[in-house]
Amino acid sequence: MSVDGENRGPEELLRLREAVVELERRLVESRHDVQRFLVRDAVTSALAESSSLVEAAPRILHTVCETLEWQIGALWTVEPHLDVLRCIEIWHASAIDIPAFEAATRRLTFARGVGMPGRVWASAQPTWIPDVTADENFPRGLIAAGEGLRASLGFPITVGTHCVGVMEFFSREIRQPDKGLLEMLGALGSQIGQFVERKNAEQELDRYFTLSLDMLCIANNDGYFVRVNPAWQHTLGYSSEELTASPFLDFVHPEDRAATVAEMERLAKGEDTISFENRYRAKDGSYRWMLWNATPFVQERLIYAAARDITGRKLDEAKILQLREEAETANRAKSEFLARMSHEIRTPLNVVIGMGDLLERTALNTEQRQYVRIFQRAGGELLTRINDVLDLSKAESGRITLEDIDFNLSEVIEAVVEMMSMRAQQKGIQLRSEVGEEAPWRLRGDPDRLRQVLINLMANAIKFTDKGSVVLRVEPDPERPAPGALRFSVSDTGIGIPHENLDSVFEAFRQADVSITRKYGGSGLGLAISKRLVELMNGSIWAESPPGGGATFYFTAQFGLAGPALPTPVEGPPETVPQPAGPFRGLRILLADDSEENRFLVVEYLKHSGCEIDSAENGQVAVEKFCSGAYGLVLMDLQMPVMDGFTATRRMRGWEAEQVRQPTPILALTASALSTELQHALDAGCTAYLRKPVRLLTLVEAIGRYAAKTTTCETVSPNRIQIHADQRLRSVIPGYLQSRRDDVRSIQEALERIDYEQIRRLGHKMHGSGGGYGFPQITEIGEALERAGQERNANAIRSNVAKLSAFLDQIEVV
Repeated sequence: MSVDGENRGPEELLRLREAVVELERRLVESRHDVQRFLVRDAVTSALAESSSLVEAAPRILHTVCETLEWQIGALWTVEPHLDVLRCIEIWHASAIDIPAFEAATRRLTFARGVGMPGRVWASAQPTWIPDVTADENFPRGLIAAGEGLRASLGFPITVGTHCVGVMEFFSREIRQPDKGLLEMLGALGSQIGQFVERKNAEQELDRYFTLSLDMLCIANNDGYFVRVNPAWQHTLGYSSEELTASPFLDFVHPEDRAATVAEMERLAKGEDTISFENRYRAKDGSYRWMLWNATPFVQERLIYAAARDITGRKLDEAKILQLREEAETANRAKSEFLARMSHEIRTPLNVVIGMGDLLERTALNTEQRQYVRIFQRAGGELLTRINDVLDLSKAESGRITLEDIDFNLSEVIEAVVEMMSMRAQQKGIQLRSEVGEEAPWRLRGDPDRLRQVLINLMANAIKFTDKGSVVLRVEPDPERPAPGALRFSVSDTGIGIPHENLDSVFEAFRQADVSITRKYGGSGLGLAISKRLVELMNGSIWAESPPGGGATFYFTAQFGLAGPALPTPVEGPPETVPQPAGPFRGLRILLADDSEENRFLVVEYLKHSGCEIDSAENGQVAVEKFCSGAYGLVLMDLQMPVMDGFTATRRMRGWEAEQVRQPTPILALTASALSTELQHALDAGCTAYLRKPVRLLTLVEAIGRYAAKTTTCETVSPNRIQIHADQRLRSVIPGYLQSRRDDVRSIQEALERIDYEQIRRLGHKMHGSGGGYGFPQITEIGEALERAGQERNANAIRSNVAKLSAFLDQIEVV
């Protein structure tokens, strides 16, 4: 027994020793775990109580060193612009004296991979050096050895995958790596990194909140500001304490409070505020306009909002409104001036042109007839200039509207070339047109305004070209490949345009050189009007002029595509019962005009028509005569003394209503240029209006059109001309006849312009189409008009257009 006991003694003692060693190891590990928990909790507490890493660093270094028994700790941060690490904080135990090492640590910077801080930065992992004096990559090694420092460890401060800083610690003892400690310090570095990231975001937000020029705020649903940025004080003058002490509605302008409350109710429902405007009272008593954008956080009962001071913009808007009103007032004054000048110029011009028409119908010798034609042409030119000024005024004020009708591009081009051919022939210039094969022929838009632009450009080209050619080209717009998008160009071989003047020629009253006006004449309005018309057609206009002379004017326009064309008419002679047009026998006309010359002119115009004319020198006399007599038509001047034509017309219509009489046709005679005045005349009760100067054919056609419709007219109604039309043409004949009625007006206007080429062309078209639709009379009249246009015989033109007008009024298709 004793022998066995003696044998077991050493084994038991060995086991006891091993148990004691294990217990000591566990005690050490337990103490280390406690130390690590203490470090983690202390660091968490330091971070929670600090506003920045710099503020928290001394506590963190102190805690790690004392708890984990290290003597020195340092914090390094990355300087991104220099790409180096710099020590911003160092701590050591009071019993440790390391002046040289501390100085070197504060002085030196480390690149990535250099020294303890650089290695941690490069690897973004915790690093342990058992003895820095034996380490080859430790630049402070000699200083550390001299002051008794041996072991070192470091761990990174990471934000995401980026290392933003390093914490390093030193001991006077050589220590072997502790895996558990390194893992704990790695997690601690990540925790500190999250703190840094959060604080950076808060600082960035605070910086934006503080430095923003906009007024930022947080408000609650109770109507109080919770936080405001400094911009509020800069703008309104109140401190943040003053702004948060009272409900914000106290600062809102009384007139804007209801709208502000309504907007708050929307925010309370979770709806955003976008561009809401109200006024806030400033500390000096003035009010500032605010533009708000806000987003509610319903669960938190908070509203995050940004306001911008737009008082300056509001003042600018008010100034712009004032300037606009002043501009509109000036524009109205200009329009009224133009209207007055139009009236003052057109009234005597009416007499001049009218007397020329009458004089031309008398027996004159060759020399006298030439004199008459000269002043008729001059009167026509003067009328054209007046119309140019009015067109420009309308374009500038946006009062020009475009028609939207189907038309044939080839007819427009042909008409323009034919109209300009006489001028070109007189100067010996070749004139031609070229239309691209891909250009659509049937379009929808305003053919008259297109024709006006082309005439302006071609007239200019011919005027400034002494020899050579003028070419009109049409092709699809290469810059805008859309159906109906066309590019027009008019090229000439004339004097050209200096490069510096290519843009200014489109300005009103501008030409490339003042000497041009003296040599070639013109008002300088044609291109300005063309520019505005082209812009209305969704296009642009420009000019090119290469060195050596010649110029090309381009413009683009956007048209729609027209519907299918009408069927081609079939030849077929109709049966007719011809009856010549009758005069206005028995028709009593009341003429009201304060101008004795105008009254004389109208009487002379109509002295062979068979009608009876009674005159009145003002509206009051006209009303008295109207109420005491029976008239089939009234010609009413609008601007008269004592009583104007508007008032007189209303009195006449009122009297007719009292007497239960059918309305008598009242034709307004006006020299006004304002469409508003013309509409005013129609609103007053006028049946239609004639704009002065009124030509003979225009007056006769108007009387025939309107007097024939009145039941009170005592004229003898002419017999109807019955046409038995081919059944295949019945659907297209009304449109054909309406086009001929339009031709009547076009011929009258062309005669006013002394444009015989246009009359010849229109006559030629009627000559070729009348028989095809079953109207040989129209063919005969068209042939006569074509011949009269070629011979420039105004009397023959007047006679035949009157015959055409009468025929169209009498015709009845059966």
